[in-house]
Amino acid sequence: MTKVTLKMIAERCGVSTAAVSACLNGNNPRIACSPAKAEEIRNVAAEMHYTPSLFARSIRTKEIPIVGAFFHAEAETWQLHHRYFQTHLMEMTFLLNKEDLEVTFIPYHTEQEQLNRLQRMIARGMIGGVVSNILPDSHEVFCTYLKECGLPYMVMGNPSLPDIYSVSYDLKEMKDVQKRLFGESRLKHCFHVFVSRGETAFYPGLPVSGFRKREKKLSMDEIKPLADEAYFIVPGHETLNYLHCQGFFPPHLLLCEQASEYMMPSPDYDLVVVDVQSNRIRCVAAAIARWMKSGDKPETFSRSVSDYESIHVYPRLCAASAKEKTTSRKSNRKEENR
Repeated sequence: MTKVTLKMIAERCGVSTAAVSACLNGNNPRIACSPAKAEEIRNVAAEMHYTPSLFARSIRTKEIPIVGAFFHAEAETWQLHHRYFQTHLMEMTFLLNKEDLEVTFIPYHTEQEQLNRLQRMIARGMIGGVVSNILPDSHEVFCTYLKECGLPYMVMGNPSLPDIYSVSYDLKEMKDVQKRLFGESRLKHCFHVFVSRGETAFYPGLPVSGFRKREKKLSMDEIKPLADEAYFIVPGHETLNYLHCQGFFPPHLLLCEQASEYMMPSPDYDLVVVDVQSNRIRCVAAAIARWMKSGDKPETFSRSVSDYESIHVYPRLCAASAKEKTTSRKSNRKEENR
């Protein structure tokens, strides 16, 4: 189907393209036509099913209905993060589409690249709002520019500098679960596993302040002698598979998965499943949409959301299986005695 243009309407009505534009868009008060001709132009436009160019209008009004979604991704370990993009980027896109806003995906590897791409997109007039996650220990320059650039924005995470509009996910419940399961394991050590730039790193202790990796990390060679006495917290099946590909199979493991398809517990490790963390995405999408469409900034700079019901804990099944067997034996004996 051929897209109807202003020129086509102008030819049908016997007027200039500028006159049609002024009549339909009201963007040039110096160009006027009679009420009868204006009515004719509007009727012809409706008859031809004319739809205005949203992008062209946004250039004129400086209001661009496109949100730039900045997501961090490490080049060598992209596959470790794909589930994060699926759950966060997809849901955010559909939520903003309902608000008549489009989303353009802008991945970045470093804070400097994140900043450069933001400046380039703004300079070219390609985005009217920004949503971005942030690197825990490398985001102050980016967030400072974000605060000063004049565009509506929302940060997903917990910035370490004040007066930044952000929404973070409250992981207190998850931390409590991790501490409880580690305590029940009665093991000596606890390590949180990360994969960065193709290398595995093990950080001692439970995460107490987000995922800030400030403690001294241990390498695979350093960790292997401690494996039998250590509890490993692994963020997702992709990281676990990466460990297995390296020939490392720790006997005591808590898998923290953020996808509902892994609801079946495993007898090989403790499992915590967090369903799609939608509360944060809904808050971010609602805030950026209000700001872009009506100029209403969020009431508070930082908002923390949580959904404890989305966390499902499946402790290792060994003890449970043993208990079931014992119960079954007792039941069988009672039946025999009868």
